[in-house]
Amino acid sequence: MNNYAAALGVANLRNYKERLARRILIARFYQTNLTGVSGLRLFEKAPGRESAHWLFGAHVEKRDHFIRALRDRGIASSVVHQRIDRNSVFGGKADLPNQLEFDRTQIHIPIHDGIDLEKAGYIVDTIKSG
Repeated sequence: MNNYAAALGVANLRNYKERLARRILIARFYQTNLTGVSGLRLFEKAPGRESAHWLFGAHVEKRDHFIRALRDRGIASSVVHQRIDRNSVFGGKADLPNQLEFDRTQIHIPIHDGIDLEKAGYIVDTIKSG
C-alpha cells in the first residue's frame, strides 16, 4: 500500500460506523423492496456472514436492457467482477458453469455515501417499473 492509499484509508476510518450503518439501511431497503421483482434475483446471503455493503448485487435476466433502462433514468449500474479463471496463473480452468451464469447476469446498483432513502426509493421504483 502506498502513502496515498494509506492516508485515504485512515481518513475513511473517521466516520466509518455511521457510513456503514447508512449502507446497511440502504441494503435492507433494497432487499425488502426488490425481493420478488420479476426478472431480478438478489444475491443470496450466507448465514453467519455480513457484507461490507460496498456493492449491492443482483442477477438480471436481460442485463443490457436493465443497464440501459437505468441509465436512461439517470441511475448508474455496473458489472463489477469479470471472470479471471482463464488466466494461466489460475490454471486456465474452463469448466465453471456457475461462473458463466454469474458473468452473464450479475449487476450492481448504487449503494454509496451519496445514496439516501429517497434516492434508493427512486432506484427501486425505476427497477419495479421495468
